[in-house]
Amino acid sequence: MKHSRISILLITLSVVVVMGLPLASIGQARALLAQDSEKSLAISRNANEPLELVDLKISEQSVKDKIKVKSRTGDEGRQGLDTVRFQDKNDWFNRVRIKLRNVSGQTIVGFQAYLYLKPPGSEALFATSFKGDKQLEHTLLEPGAEIEIMLDKESFTRTLIRLKQYGWDADSAEVTFSLGIVAFSDGLQWHKGHMLRRDPDNLDRWIP
Repeated sequence: MKHSRISILLITLSVVVVMGLPLASIGQARALLAQDSEKSLAISRNANEPLELVDLKISEQSVKDKIKVKSRTGDEGRQGLDTVRFQDKNDWFNRVRIKLRNVSGQTIVGFQAYLYLKPPGSEALFATSFKGDKQLEHTLLEPGAEIEIMLDKESFTRTLIRLKQYGWDADSAEVTFSLGIVAFSDGLQWHKGHMLRRDPDNLDRWIP
């Protein structure tokens, strides 16, 4: 009888251990997901950029010193991409802080800045905008002035909705930071390395 009870006890313990394995595995999987993994951000570069990147922070940690040249094209080799790799959790987009300085020598009266998300295996780009203390399109920056910008959460929420409609996940997308149009007080605009002015024959059109 004693031997039988011991056998029953051992069988019971074995069942408990086996049943506990899936729970332990789930716990380990969750722990792994919570850990930091390598992320990357591409940075679009163009000639004559009026705004200099002073600092780039992810989750309050500066990663500017980790930025490396990825590619360069154009006659002067000033167009292309830089890249920076860092350790962070998913949804790191909402923890991006970028400091820019007006190095144009002119007064900036508004500008645009975006994160572009490109899902794997797709040519589609999904844009989400940045903001400062107010909308960047209405931001005044004197020469030498600096501004810190962050992701506009309302814009990002709309982007997430569009991504999900197509069945894509933001955390698996390639991510690129890019300046858009920069407007100056003299009426000129900078865009992707080119200075533009209004076409006198068509005020809705901008020309080099």
